[in-house]
This record gives sequence, structure tokens and C-alpha cells, in this order.
Amino acid sequence: MAQRLWYYHRGTPNKTITLDLTGRVTGNGTFSLLFYKTKNDAGSNSNVCFQNVSVVIDYTNPRSTFTLSKSSLDAGTALGVNISRIDASYTHKVTFSFGNRSYTATGVGTSTSYTIPVAWLDQIPNAVSGTGTVTVETISGSGASMGSVSASFTLTAGAGVVPTVGTAKVELVDGLDGLYIQGHSRCRVTVSGYAAGTGATVASVLITGNGESAWAASMTSGLLRTAGTVTFTVTVKDSRGRETSAWPSITVTAYTDIAITGRTALRCTSDGTVSRTKGKSAKLGCSYAMTAVGSNEATVRVYWRVFGEDAWTEITGWDSASGYTAVALTDAVALDERYEFRFAVADKVSVAEQTAVIAPGSVFMVWSKIRNAFGFGAYPTGEKQVALAEDWSLMLGSMDVGKAIRQRDRVRNLLDNSDFTNPVNQRGARSYSGSVYSIDRWKLWTTETTLTINDGYITNAEREMVQLLESVDTSKTYTLAGCTYDGVIHILQGKFDGNNYVDDYLRFVGDYCVGLKPNSWVWAALYEGAYTADTLPPYVPKGYAAELAQCKRYYNIIPYDMDDYYVNANTAYPSMYPVFFPEMRIVPTVTLQESWNVGSAGVSIGFITKNSLAFQAAATSSRVAWHGKIKLSADL
Repeated sequence: MAQRLWYYHRGTPNKTITLDLTGRVTGNGTFSLLFYKTKNDAGSNSNVCFQNVSVVIDYTNPRSTFTLSKSSLDAGTALGVNISRIDASYTHKVTFSFGNRSYTATGVGTSTSYTIPVAWLDQIPNAVSGTGTVTVETISGSGASMGSVSASFTLTAGAGVVPTVGTAKVELVDGLDGLYIQGHSRCRVTVSGYAAGTGATVASVLITGNGESAWAASMTSGLLRTAGTVTFTVTVKDSRGRETSAWPSITVTAYTDIAITGRTALRCTSDGTVSRTKGKSAKLGCSYAMTAVGSNEATVRVYWRVFGEDAWTEITGWDSASGYTAVALTDAVALDERYEFRFAVADKVSVAEQTAVIAPGSVFMVWSKIRNAFGFGAYPTGEKQVALAEDWSLMLGSMDVGKAIRQRDRVRNLLDNSDFTNPVNQRGARSYSGSVYSIDRWKLWTTETTLTINDGYITNAEREMVQLLESVDTSKTYTLAGCTYDGVIHILQGKFDGNNYVDDYLRFVGDYCVGLKPNSWVWAALYEGAYTADTLPPYVPKGYAAELAQCKRYYNIIPYDMDDYYVNANTAYPSMYPVFFPEMRIVPTVTLQESWNVGSAGVSIGFITKNSLAFQAAATSSRVAWHGKIKLSADL
């Protein structure tokens, strides 16, 4: 848009006129001038006196120029500005800007510098660099702005702008005398005071160690299985992708569970003389191996019962020293009974348990009027029984009948819970469906399989019911037999070599598994060797008690009932309530069923071995009551 400069002059012709066009002209070039006759004619093109007059302007921009000392810099370092000006009277206003952050210096002559604060990195929370601007405005000697020019620079989060971990600490859980105990202690790793690099935000906190990890600022480990130095890694990562780690460590004290190394259970006379014929007392002893850590010490408890009974009775006053032997139940051990003894050894960390049996006493011949039974070389232990000592012969003509029976019995049925007329069924249901364990040791093969317990037999439908075996010889032949409800015995020979051995009734499955196909079954058996219908050993039930004892190696349900039990709420020495059970195949997994408590208390498993566990109480009140069942599973 053209600008007009009004200049009025009355004077002589050929007058030289000087015009000040400062601020009117902003560049070099040729400009037209219009001259009017009179002031009143201004604006009327018909009254222009001279139309072909032009003025050539030689213009110099008054703005200063500048250069930066560097094009890229880390936050926290200085950026210099070097200015070139055309008039010594000019000053400058220099502005450094980065996002919403800025700083202005005034009255600047030919140079200045500014240290970009690290705090300005809050403008790039998700990046390691960004672009900033320096603007230089030129001010004339009269204070007028002569214009401005700008240049950009790159601001970088330096290598030292990283997250901080703060404080990473490890605290003891379930220790002994402040020690981390191998296989029994846990620990809690916590991180506090952590922060992202300046201007960024925390993206994650990761804790790893002991084969575990947690994306959190706190992690409680599982049991510490390795002795020695255990190191955890704590890593804080921020929104720029930068991370910092710390490595807190602990020392785990080597520990081996207490173990019974020997026990003695013999018939003896009251003075301790071992005697199978006259011994009416029990000579008992127990040795153990214990790891000496901290204030660890052992306690030995000994229990007894007549074999086959349910209740145990503790022998009081037993010395807890390893290797201690004493005479117990003086003159109270009947010659015609079998006795079972349980040795339970516990230190402050673990427990161990073993059982031993004292057989009935030796005798030449005896008649039990109470049992209505005879014994030759051995006492009868059942009703209407003729007992024969194992090393005696029972001759029928020239044939040793006793030896033949014993040899036949040595063909061992390798299956557990094989008598389906009275199967072990600890889970308690009368029918099962799905790919689950049903009666003890028998698993349903697929989700479509069902099993029903009937009077005197079982019925499985759709698919096989199978039993997994702990170990077999893959080079040998085995015979699987089963009797269906119609009285027909089915036989299948096969190997556990991965091949498929199958007929309409039976099956060898995989390497360590046998199956009974859908039918109604009375019993099943697995024998080592190849047998036919003519040579197959007769099926002999093991007896419910023997089957139950074997099944409990794999699965066991124990009721527990603790009334008004005193709780020590000290976390370093929590209350432990020991529970003992027959030794299982492996350390079982534990599930508490139908458990509840009275009082502000919770119950958890403090430790677990193959034959014992201990409840651990976390309580705010001093006395509580717990009731329920413990499910122990060591199934294959």
C-alpha cells in the first residue's frame, strides 16, 4: 500500500527540497513522487504538476545480525550470542526461548550469553532433545525498534539426566535370629524416593531377583533356595526411555532340613534286654542331623499306637538329644500285638518324621481264646486266624504250601487303589466328570470322561480312566488285567516304550500310564511279565488300609482343629502350629479348605516338607481358633 508524505512549500522555483524518509522506506528501489499545485489539490490526479518524477533510494537495513556460539548444547551449559551492528549507538534485546520457557536480556551491545537451565527440560518430557529459538531485536539510540532476527538451536538432555533409584532395601521375612535361612526364608524388596530424569516422568519400576520379577515398587519373594549372596536388581525407567539400576543384596545362610538319620524300635524286657519271646517293653531311640544356625535347637517327640488304630499317644518326658535311647511302655507291650511308633523331630525351621513297627513276639504255638485263633511260630493278629511264622513251612504231603503262597504273593500288583468294590475315595464325591482326579490315583482322561461309584463296582463313560506310574522298566513286558462287572477278565500285554498297545477294553498310554476303557469295572491289576488267561496270578486285594496308606503318598486330606490357640504376633518369631502326616511322594502343594478363624487373625503355611507342615499365624489378637481341612496333593 502506497504511503503519502505531505510536504507543503512556497518559494522560488528550482528550490532544493530535502525529505526525511526514515521509517517510510524499508528497502532499496525506485519510488514515484507526485507534486500537486496547491494543498487543496492533493489527492486529485487531474491537478498533478509533475508525473514523471522518480526517486532512487539507496537503503541500508538498520537491524543488527548475529551468530550463535553453538547450534546444539546440553541443558545446563551456556549459549553465546555474537552481534554485528551498523551503528554504535544501537542496543539489543536478546530473548532465549524453549517451549513455554524464556529469558530476555536487555541493553545488550555486541555479545551476551545465557546458561540454559536444566529445568527447561520439562518442555520435552518424552524426548531427549528439542528445538529452541534466540531472537535479537535492535533498538535505536532514540529507543525505536529497528526490527528483529531469529535463529534456532537444539537443546539436549545430557547423559547425566537420568532417573534416580532413591533407596532400595531388602527386609527379612520368616527368618531366624535375623538370618535369611535357605529354603525357608523370604524377603521383601522395596524402593522409595525414586524419580525420573529432570523434566521427565517415571514410566516403570522393575524388581528382579531369586528367579522372580515384579513391575512395582515392592516385591515379596518366594522361598530363597540358594545359599550365599543373593542380589536383586531394581531398575527405574523414565518417559525418555532412560533407566538407572541399583543392586541390593543379602546373604542367605546355608541350611538343610532336619533329618532323622536313625531310629530304634525293638521289643525288650524292662531292663532293656532285646527279646522277641519275652519282650513286653519297647526299646526306642532316635538320631538326627540338624543344621546349627543362630539359636537353632531340636525337639524330639515320640508317639505310639497299636498297629491299625487311628489315635496316637505321646510318650512324655523324652530327651531331645540326638542318639538318645530309652525303655518305654514298660511291661505294657503285648506279645500278640503289632505296635507302630512315630518319631517326630523339629528344629526352629523344619520338621522330620519317621515310623517304625514292633512285630508281635515270637512263640512256638499259641491259642488266642479272645480272637478264636491259632498261631504257629507267630501270634495271630486277627479274628479266626491261623498264623504261621514267615520262616516256617506248612507241608501238604511233600509240598510246602506256605512257600507256594508266598511265591505267588511275590507277583506284585503295581496298581494302587485297584479294588473297585471298596475304592479309596478321599475326595468324597460319588461321581466325577472332566479331566480331573476322581477316586484316589485314577484320573479321567479327557473333559468328556465321567466316573460313577456304584455298590461293588465303578463305571467310567466316554473315555479312559488312567493311572500314572512313578517308574517302570521300558525294556520289559507288562500285563494289564481288569475284571468287568459281568465277571469277564480282560488281559493286554504291552511295554512302556511310547508305542500304542490297545484293545477294546485296556490300553497302555504313553510311557508311564495305563488306562481302562469305558465299562463297569470290579478290579484292575498290572503285573511285570507276560501272562495269559491260564497263567495270570489270581487277583488278591491289598486291603483297604494298605491301599489308603499307599494313596496317601499322593493325596491326603487332614482335618485340623485349634481352639483358643495362643498367637505370637512377633514377625521374627511367629507362632507355628506343627501338623504331621505320613510321608508323601514329594513335598505336596497345600490348600486350606473350609477354614475360618475367630479373632483378628489369619492362617498361612509357614513351611512344608514331605511329612509335615506348620501353620503360621498373623494376628493382632492373642488368642484365636481355627477349624477346617488341609488338602495335600502330590499327584503325578
